Amino acid sequence: STAPPPPPKKQSQPQHAMLWLSHHIMSCTLLAQYSLLCRDIEADILPWAKENEVGLLVYSPIAQGLLTGKVPAERSFALDEGRSKKPDFQAKNRARVNAVIDEVLRPIAAERGVTVTQVVLAWTIAQPGVTSALVGARTPEQVRENAAAATLSLSDEERTRIALAFEAVKIDRGQAGFAARARAKLKHIFRR
Repeated sequence: STAPPPPPKKQSQPQHAMLWLSHHIMSCTLLAQYSLLCRDIEADILPWAKENEVGLLVYSPIAQGLLTGKVPAERSFALDEGRSKKPDFQAKNRARVNAVIDEVLRPIAAERGVTVTQVVLAWTIAQPGVTSALVGARTPEQVRENAAAATLSLSDEERTRIALAFEAVKIDRGQAGFAARARAKLKHIFRR
């Protein structure tokens, strides 16, 4: 068997190592966080996975519920709840996200007769290179709602409009970005 072509050179060392490991040591599926708010894999991992026919299972496509449009900016989180410490869930960032949801996603959802969550999930699974999405649900109704998103096909114009609107929502995550997660994963793998 011939080795796959190496990933693009412009990647950081942790990104390159994760991609190499995924092909040579792990199974043929990558797992990466990906949502309208966390799109750092679009520059290298998504195209590489598609080009090399490696499956890409993305998780957190609705950003722990933030992209459902059901988390108001004024909501308080208990200090021991994980979301209270995440930059995405700071009140000012929730307000910015909700504004884009109201301006872009809700009209598309209303026109299509679907939920905002379904529009977000349809956008996610329509991205080239994404082969599946891992979505949390707390109720049977949420499971049905999430599953129904698989039947929704957004137009190219809708997908582009959504992508551009969320590109404008810049949230500084500091060390919570992909490179930090990749380094932590590599340390975990090599400790074994």
